[in-house]
Amino acid sequence: QPVACTYALEAAQNAAFAASVLATRPGTPPELTDRLVHEYLVEVVAHEVGHTLGLRHNFRASTILPDSELMNTNRTHSVGQSSSVMDYNALVVALPGETQGDFVPTRLGPYDFWAIEYAYRPLTAGKEEAELKAIASRSGDPLLGYATDEDALGTYSPYSMDPYVNQFDASADPLAFERRQLALVRELWAHAEERLVAPGDGYQVLRRVLNRSFRELQKGAGISAKFVGGVQLSRARAGDAGGRPPLEPVPAAKQREALTFLSEQIFSDAGYRPPTAILTRLAPERMYGLGGLDAFFSGTQRLDYPWHDLVLGVQATALNRVLHPVVLDRVLDNEVLFRASGQEVFTMAELFGSLDDSIWTE
Repeated sequence: QPVACTYALEAAQNAAFAASVLATRPGTPPELTDRLVHEYLVEVVAHEVGHTLGLRHNFRASTILPDSELMNTNRTHSVGQSSSVMDYNALVVALPGETQGDFVPTRLGPYDFWAIEYAYRPLTAGKEEAELKAIASRSGDPLLGYATDEDALGTYSPYSMDPYVNQFDASADPLAFERRQLALVRELWAHAEERLVAPGDGYQVLRRVLNRSFRELQKGAGISAKFVGGVQLSRARAGDAGGRPPLEPVPAAKQREALTFLSEQIFSDAGYRPPTAILTRLAPERMYGLGGLDAFFSGTQRLDYPWHDLVLGVQATALNRVLHPVVLDRVLDNEVLFRASGQEVFTMAELFGSLDDSIWTE
């Protein structure tokens, strides 16, 4: 059964968030926003053309570069910002003080060339099987990593267990990328009213911007929570180069880093304090049928802004995930695997202790 592709719809919201961040920065040249839109449109078209050629989604593709190289165009133009246009690639916006690189991949990635070679390269008569095996044998190359819809299972499902297989993340360290995104959210909150609403404008623009920022917060909560009880997947077969097992627990240190992220960025009240005045400016959209994002996030059609409902939704995304029975089962199973291999152990008691310290600070 083919899986529906929602990339164009979701990437439009991702691009709108990125454009809003640029619009709050004084001196942003119009050419930069134009480039953002152009790169995003080309990337979405390339993704959909990939489907017409038979390629499936590859949600591991965005992990080939460290976070520190996302803005390095020497790297993104030679290796690629992502190994495939078949990921749901995030728009990567520079933080204040950084030089903006590519917003999205601007070239086909190593996985794209490899997959097309396997599907379309002319083969020698009588040697087809050997030549296809030779191409497929390169699957252990880190630049050719692959995981598709049945590996990702969306962002928030407890059955989705590999924290490096996500939609709309970037870099080899998804936690580092989510720190970047949440810094952009807070930047947007601080300057949205001052720089996005001109005299005569309706205040609905602020409501739309806040909705998109909560979308980013929820994604950050979901992706960071996946590290707890996380298991990295590999499609390697016996004898493949690299020798990674098909199921490998996320190291204890990385799980602890994720819990620190949740404590500081998701569960802490300090992360949800926009300028107070903006809460009185979040007017509802007056045109019928345009309140869909409010309904999506809060499940209500409130005319005032459901701030605490949205905050609770973000926090519940993380908490429901890490306390889900399936995730707790994996934490327990992983303890056995850690001990058997002599690795540092991440325990169930540690998980609950960290959550208690984070949530019950009062």
